[in-house]
Amino acid sequence: MGKIVQFCKAAKEINVREDGSVVVSVVGAARLTGVTTDAIRYSLKNGKQKPSKLAKKLIEKGFDVGNLAVMSKEGVTDEALAVIAYYYGHQAGQFCKPEAKRLSKQFDEHGVRATLLQLKGVESDLQKPVKIADEITIREDGVAIVSIRGAARLAGVDKKSLRKHFSGGGLAGEGLAGKLATKGFEGGDLKLFSEQGIPDQALGVILKYYAYEAGAHCTEEAKQTLSFMDDLNVRVWCYSMKGMVEVKQPQAQVDIPDLTPLPSASDELTWTEPTPELSAAPDPKSEMDALKEVFGAAMGMLEGVRIGGTAEQDKNLKTQAAIAAAQSYCPQFAEAFNPVLQLLKQAAATKIVYLTPTTLGQLAGGISAREMNRHLADMGLQVRNQGHAKTEPAWLPTKEGSRYSKILPVTATNGADMTTYQCLRWSEQVLQMFSGGVVA
Repeated sequence: MGKIVQFCKAAKEINVREDGSVVVSVVGAARLTGVTTDAIRYSLKNGKQKPSKLAKKLIEKGFDVGNLAVMSKEGVTDEALAVIAYYYGHQAGQFCKPEAKRLSKQFDEHGVRATLLQLKGVESDLQKPVKIADEITIREDGVAIVSIRGAARLAGVDKKSLRKHFSGGGLAGEGLAGKLATKGFEGGDLKLFSEQGIPDQALGVILKYYAYEAGAHCTEEAKQTLSFMDDLNVRVWCYSMKGMVEVKQPQAQVDIPDLTPLPSASDELTWTEPTPELSAAPDPKSEMDALKEVFGAAMGMLEGVRIGGTAEQDKNLKTQAAIAAAQSYCPQFAEAFNPVLQLLKQAAATKIVYLTPTTLGQLAGGISAREMNRHLADMGLQVRNQGHAKTEPAWLPTKEGSRYSKILPVTATNGADMTTYQCLRWSEQVLQMFSGGVVA
């Protein structure tokens, strides 16, 4: 079915009426298209007085103002959701969302109603990324950990099969255990997988094994899961499932250097008698050039991806991923880079990441940024900044709230113009005051 990053719990927001029509709540429509609930509700409610660009698109498609007002209360029809997804995927300019573009693509490939019914279904292929989010945790050093149950779901195998590999089966360098050993996971590491979960790098090995290398035990589920990750690495995909990453539209196509050029026609037709006594040692300069190319290619592939809550954490995690790629391609340098990776991980673990109310709401159980701001105010952690200028924060922390927050600059670009706004961000520690998205 292709990749889908709508990791929010949209299934509960999809309803099938007695006449067979499918209706999605405004909340569900917002989650599926990656925009705010208020943005969609405003377009539906104000179609008569001051229609927005989205409202005009809906009216052009045959929905009258009365239809829009009803949908703002009773839910968006599947035909209207197709218009909304296409608008926010392709026509909204700087407000276009990758989630909406992917959803619109799903609609084109499989039909609007069929896609929504699959998202509604408990065992739907499209629901697999949604269901797996609860099986993923992010360690302090940035590594994504997937439970053995979650890994088994993604690979389409029984978790007992995985436990067998981890508890001693194939530890002699064969099968899945042998593949994991090439990535540095051996013996005691594998035995801990069943109890502590599987690191993202090991998950990639497992999925590749069951997709293409397990012979008669290969599964379509593993191949399909890899297709979900077609332009993201495993860690970034795990972050997206947890709502911690924003996938941006690439500014330009990244050219990945060809590090293993094919032989020319003359090379294939000419035989040169080997001269062992003249065989040259590996050229360190050439190896270093290849290492730099791999590192640069990995950084380029991640250029259109935002990881974490700050630019500093974003750069740290991307550098870790690029170094890991370089180590994999040039194993002779792997050990030399381990101290660098260790320092990067320590730096990531000691930094406090300040998150937006939108991200906090997702981590607190899927509530909106507006609800999160209201909860924070009710808890006495922030107050409205009455009469604030456009570039000033809309909320200010109280004395208690300042322990968990920080006002940070955010730069927005509109063509050649750049504007810096001051925004209140929150440490993830504030979530300790919440329970299931509701104030404790």
